[in-house]
Amino acid sequence: RKAQKGEKVLGVISETAGVVMGGAAFYWNDRYLRNEFGGIIYETVTVDGHEYKIPKENPAYDPESEYVPREERDEWHVVGLIGQVYVRVDNTVRAGDLIVPDGGIGTKSEDGTGFQVMRITKEYDSKKGYGMALVFIR
Repeated sequence: RKAQKGEKVLGVISETAGVVMGGAAFYWNDRYLRNEFGGIIYETVTVDGHEYKIPKENPAYDPESEYVPREERDEWHVVGLIGQVYVRVDNTVRAGDLIVPDGGIGTKSEDGTGFQVMRITKEYDSKKGYGMALVFIR
């Protein structure tokens, strides 16, 4: 959902992320069991007298169910967590300002918190209800 005024934001939806973590573009993300640190659990199997160490399959995995990559699902979006990210902004924002969310659109921060606006890339458009800015998230 869109971030509201006063909420702490860790990142923003981004179409320009350089690295996508946990995307699982080619397989069901929870196909294999994991330990408490997120590492894959392995098991040893014997085939024709040879032992192989393979990921242990999750019993909930259904190989018959069609896999839809996260990038193609409506409920999943790439989130920019660090670096330069494009965001929608309102008409209060100028280059150099700090911004905070207000209904999913960046607005000028009044308390010195938020993300730094590097530059305005599209001026505010009253018909669209937003402009665009390149911000730095750290």
